[in-house]
Amino acid sequence: MCHSVGSSFFLLCSLRQLAELRGHYRYIAKIEETPKPGQMLVGFLRSPEEPLSAIDPGFIGNHPRLAVIDLDQFAELCHLTK
Repeated sequence: MCHSVGSSFFLLCSLRQLAELRGHYRYIAKIEETPKPGQMLVGFLRSPEEPLSAIDPGFIGNHPRLAVIDLDQFAELCHLTK
């Protein structure tokens, strides 16, 4: 799937805002193309060491498309795009 940089940042900033609203989460875990092509499984984490299996059964196992992202690294960019 092809994304523009702008749409990727919009999605990331939207997830960052949702993470804040849902309970001040700093990290997300994501698996692209899961459960179907064109979709993404996302879970909210308070720390990168948090067990992913506690988020959702879909995170159990070794996924080559798994990424854990620190949302704070995008704080300045997200504030600029408001």
